[in-house]
Amino acid sequence: MSDQQRPSEQPGAAQWAEKALLRKSEGQKDAILNSITASIAFVDVDLRLLWVNVAAAKSVNKSPAEMIGQTCHAFWADPAKPCENCPTVRAFQTKQTEHTFMYTPDGRVRDEKGEPVFDERGDVIGVVETAQDITERVRAEEALRQVSEWLLLATHSGGVGIWDLDVVNNKLTWDDQMFRLYGITPDHFDGAYETWKARVHPEDQERCDAEVQIALRGENEYDTEFRVVRPNGAIRHIRARASMHRDAAGQPARLIGTNYDITERKQAEETLRNSEEKYRKLIENSHDIIYTLTADGVFIFVSPAWTALLGHPANQVAGQPFQQFVHPDDLPGCMVF
Repeated sequence: MSDQQRPSEQPGAAQWAEKALLRKSEGQKDAILNSITASIAFVDVDLRLLWVNVAAAKSVNKSPAEMIGQTCHAFWADPAKPCENCPTVRAFQTKQTEHTFMYTPDGRVRDEKGEPVFDERGDVIGVVETAQDITERVRAEEALRQVSEWLLLATHSGGVGIWDLDVVNNKLTWDDQMFRLYGITPDHFDGAYETWKARVHPEDQERCDAEVQIALRGENEYDTEFRVVRPNGAIRHIRARASMHRDAAGQPARLIGTNYDITERKQAEETLRNSEEKYRKLIENSHDIIYTLTADGVFIFVSPAWTALLGHPANQVAGQPFQQFVHPDDLPGCMVF
């Protein structure tokens, strides 16, 4: 072969190598795009499919070859016209990325996006469509939202406040009910643990702090009662419960719990104690014998006057039938009660 022939052959070899490299690059591109689980397609200005990945074809039970040249809406919407609010159509119109959620007739939800592709003059020559079926995620989010609404309704109806202590960052987060329980507004609460502690009644602060530390060490559950002092000086009784959440290393990460107001219950208990104390003193100081019996005539309680008048120790009478303390001649008359 002469030297004059070689120059004409060299460009052909270079072109062959360039084409081989291009084919390899195209193959790599296809392999990458086909490995993506989201549907990807490239459409021209007439909304005809020029390329689709495997996921897009599988979503309509077709092969990529069967879809090429057809309109995108022929497979995913109405064959006669594009779907309403189509992000691909809007991307051609606005020359910007467009995004929407599409709801299919069978109840599926697709997260769809249209990305315009430009030529060197800045004209849109096509749009890359991407779509992801997010039905399960949407259903899970809806279920979570519903549960959250139920929880919110239950806690608000019951006056329950929810709090979350980030142990690592010393950050305490309150819901709205917590602020109502403590009589403050969010702008008067910086979220620090010490700020909450300062709201606790001075006589309860040391015990409350110790109980939190015990819970953080995992020695006991956090389940306690304490008093808080509101800015107006009012004292409220609070019941608190919480559960510990640990990180991957087993260290305390979060303490999540509830507060609710038990002031009325505490006041009722105090009223009952005062009433019981009042009647106890009345009975103890009475010169009359006061007693209670079961339906079978067995003594449940006798007052101290029993001992003074009859000589029997009152603590030995309880549990005994009343008949043994009545004269036999008087017993028939006593049985009529």
